[in-house]
Amino acid sequence: MIRRLFVLCCGGERTQRALLDPWDTRASDPLEIPYYCYLLEHQDALVMVDCGPSPELVGGPDGALGAQSSLSEPLLSPGDDVATRISQVGFSAAEVTHVVLTHLHYDHCGGLGLLPGAEVHLQAAERAFAGDPPSYQAAAYLPGDWAGVEPPRWREATGEVDVLGDGSIVAFPTPGHTPGHQSVQVDLAGETVILLGDAAYHPGAMAERRLPGYLWSPDALVGSWKQIEARRDRHGAHLLFSHFPPTEELVIAPEAWHP
Repeated sequence: MIRRLFVLCCGGERTQRALLDPWDTRASDPLEIPYYCYLLEHQDALVMVDCGPSPELVGGPDGALGAQSSLSEPLLSPGDDVATRISQVGFSAAEVTHVVLTHLHYDHCGGLGLLPGAEVHLQAAERAFAGDPPSYQAAAYLPGDWAGVEPPRWREATGEVDVLGDGSIVAFPTPGHTPGHQSVQVDLAGETVILLGDAAYHPGAMAERRLPGYLWSPDALVGSWKQIEARRDRHGAHLLFSHFPPTEELVIAPEAWHP
C-alpha cells in the first residue's frame, strides 16, 4: 500500500546535549540535531508524519521561541519548510491528504499552515496538554502553529488508530516525552518501519534506559520504550528517530529511503 517513504529534513537546531542525554560524557557541549519528518506515498493518499517548524522561524528571529530560545537555536534556511521539501520529491503540499502528528511541539507541527487540505491526526491527550501546558513545557508549544486548523480537520484518537483503515499506517500512543505523544508504524513492501518522533532520541540511550533531560514522565517513557521494542522485535522493524544525526543507511529526500 505504501509505495515510497521519503525522509524530509526541515532544518534543525543547536541545543544542549544534556537535554537529549544528561548521562553523555559531553553533556555540557552543544549539539546540532536535524528536524526529520516523513512523506508516505500511499496508493490512495499522501500522508505526512510531522511537518517540521514554521517558516516564520527561519533566521531565528529574536523572541520567536520565547523562553525556549535559551535551550534551542533553530538552524533554518529558506527552503527548509515542508512545502518546499515536498515539492522536491515531485508532489505539492496541496496534495497531502493526512498529517499524523507525533505531538504538538513547534518543531513537529509548525508546517501545518502549509498543508491546508489535510486531515490532522493526533492523540486527544496531546491536544488537551498543548492547550494548557505546565511551565516546564510551555515554551515548546506555539499555539499559532495550529490556530488555522479548522475543527472539522482534527482527528483526535484515544489510543491506537489505523489511519487509512488498511493497516499500512498505524499510530499508537507512546507517552513520556509528552502525555499525548504517539509513534507511527508503517508497513512498506517487505519492510516495517517505526517512526518514533520524540519517543526516543538515540538507540543506544533507549537500550540502556538512559532517560533524556527533557520529558514529561520517566515512568511513561520507559513503558513506551518497552512497547516500541516489542513491536520492533515482533515485526522485525527498523526504527527511525526524528532528531538522530544522519547515518549511511538513512537516505534523505529527494531520494526514497530504503533499508
